[in-house]
Amino acid sequence: MDNCHAIVWIDHKSAHIITFNRSEHNNAIVRNAQAEKRLHHKAGEIGSGHVYEDDAYLGAVAQGVEGAETLLITGPSQVKWQLKAYLGVREPSIAERIAGVETLDHPTDAELLSLAQRYFKAEDRMRPSPVHSERHS
Repeated sequence: MDNCHAIVWIDHKSAHIITFNRSEHNNAIVRNAQAEKRLHHKAGEIGSGHVYEDDAYLGAVAQGVEGAETLLITGPSQVKWQLKAYLGVREPSIAERIAGVETLDHPTDAELLSLAQRYFKAEDRMRPSPVHSERHS
């Protein structure tokens, strides 16, 4: 899809990716194969309790957004920040296209697309217009 934006809603179980432009949109879901093997942090244990996502999961999400011109990362937990950090280290060409990272509970795909369309419409209005210079002879 040409000239598209992408929004990712991610948690430790799955990532919902919507790529879209003015005339069409595509939805994809990337599931974390490691999510079912996790153990929650128990009181009295040493450590922060934060479990970091594996590179295979974050890499699959990165593949899902690699063609997007701009990207919005959303989700309810710290995984959205882990994705941003992963992209910064492993996929810097994608990381430079991140428009924002937002906390967002559990929207439907239709709500996610609507939010992304509003977000990028406002984002596009905030960008400076290209300046055209004319030469006078």
